[in-house]
Amino acid sequence: LGGGVGVIFYFANIFAGGTYMSGFVSALIEVPFLDGYNSYPFQVLYGTIVLFLIMLVCIVGADAFAKTSFLIFVFLWVSLLGCLGSIWFTQDSSVEGFTGWSTETFSDNVGPHFDGESFHSVFAVFFPAVTGIMAGANMSGDLKNPGRAIPLGTLSAIGVTFVFYVILVFSLAFTVTSQTLIDNLFILQTICFWPPLFLIGVWLSTLSSALGVLIGGARIAQALAKDNLIPGIGWLAHG
Repeated sequence: LGGGVGVIFYFANIFAGGTYMSGFVSALIEVPFLDGYNSYPFQVLYGTIVLFLIMLVCIVGADAFAKTSFLIFVFLWVSLLGCLGSIWFTQDSSVEGFTGWSTETFSDNVGPHFDGESFHSVFAVFFPAVTGIMAGANMSGDLKNPGRAIPLGTLSAIGVTFVFYVILVFSLAFTVTSQTLIDNLFILQTICFWPPLFLIGVWLSTLSSALGVLIGGARIAQALAKDNLIPGIGWLAHG
């Protein structure tokens, strides 16, 4: 049973890494100086280069991963607070679809507006945004007291993530029309007092998640090899 679950979990991490890199590249090509260099081959090239750099961090080890993740964490908070502050305090009524704080806007956003999609397809897009919480559990072998650190860290991460997602959802529901939320995936960038701050946040969040699943997937493969659950992968147990 452990081998079956481990293999599924390993591939889930690897494929999740692909979705994170896709998100990173989608935000990267929004940079103006990449106009004309944002076709699909270029997107594959950008993703491959960044993925290679992430791999180097993972190869160096858990210490490099922890330091890089902490640095990303600090800048990600700056980006998040900057974007939320822009929603709360901006007075720029010229932004298309941005109404400012309005109960009428909120009432219109309360009901579903799937526009050809369904709850399940929207959930499938949103789901990778919350799987990064498992990164701590994947690194359990490096924790001094995993029995205490894993439940405490995981529940804390769930709580903080839930609070900020709810704040962001309600902030947008009160200030941005439903059609704009559907049509403009980068509405936060438009509202933000310094638009690059939003892109930096997207880059950092996707890079952080990609780092987590790649080093986590490697640790899962190593655990499977050490337990000798799958023949022929014993060489992965080294390290």
